[in-house]
Amino acid sequence: MEAINSDDILILCGETGSGKTTQLPQFLYEAGFGNINSGHPGLIGVTQPRRVAAVSTAQRVSDELNSKEVVGYQVRYDTNVSDRTIIKFMTDGVLIREIQNDPLLLKYSCIVLDEAHERNVNTDLLIGWLSRFIPQRNAMAKKEQTVRGSKIYPLKLIIMSATLRINDFLKNDHLFNLNNDPLRAQSVPSVPKVIEIKSRQHSVTVHFNKRTIFG
Repeated sequence: MEAINSDDILILCGETGSGKTTQLPQFLYEAGFGNINSGHPGLIGVTQPRRVAAVSTAQRVSDELNSKEVVGYQVRYDTNVSDRTIIKFMTDGVLIREIQNDPLLLKYSCIVLDEAHERNVNTDLLIGWLSRFIPQRNAMAKKEQTVRGSKIYPLKLIIMSATLRINDFLKNDHLFNLNNDPLRAQSVPSVPKVIEIKSRQHSVTVHFNKRTIFG
């Protein structure tokens, strides 16, 4: 949480079974993200590349928090998000559609892009867009801090994956200001900090279904 509070963009790598997908949103929630009285009001948005993962993870986190109101999900044609939702799981396509209607993503305090190593088109679009936009939004938030009733607050981005090819991001000059060029500093973020979770919390066994299930 110290790294998240001090950095606008963070890369989190962890082995399968480390619990990062289910535990990080809870850490953010317990740290005050989503609390209207904190410095980070707004939803905690967590993207998944597939509908099944978004729904099942939301249900798991809801069970762990023992609250069906705090955690919700939104996928195409299905949602249980309400006005009381704080942690919102969704597919990356849903977030892209929200950006079209709300380019500033004002209702979010933190965006977590999970399974970034899959490098699908939607996830790559989100990483590219958010890495450019966040410095601008946070600069606007800082400027308006002195304005009573300001509706713009800082936004955090956490890029999370089990097998993220780190160099694809850390050495990408289009995403990050590799040389700390002062002329680009206002619009392009510096290279983000990387946190690695090396140990597994439990063993993982892959089970294959004996028959193919469609749908």
